[in-house]
Amino acid sequence: AYPVTRVDGKVAYLSRDIDHVPYAMALNIKHNKVLHSQVFLVRVDIKDVPRVLDANRLTVTDIGDGLYQIVIQYGFMQEPSVPKALSLLNEQ
Repeated sequence: AYPVTRVDGKVAYLSRDIDHVPYAMALNIKHNKVLHSQVFLVRVDIKDVPRVLDANRLTVTDIGDGLYQIVIQYGFMQEPSVPKALSLLNEQ
């Protein structure tokens, strides 16, 4: 375990498996010994439907202590945009 300081701000880590600590996050904690006050663990899923509406794009799970799991869903006919999808968080 590393002593970790929480700092103001938000950070998003992309990961295939949001149930585990992403490697980039682990390296950041190890080397910088900081963790932002809000941490988003993000996965992008491509569904077997042509389109997913913006209203159904995000599934957000608060796992506590400023950590959130976010699943972004797109249809196979859509072009994924993580920044655009995450901007929907402000609307929710």
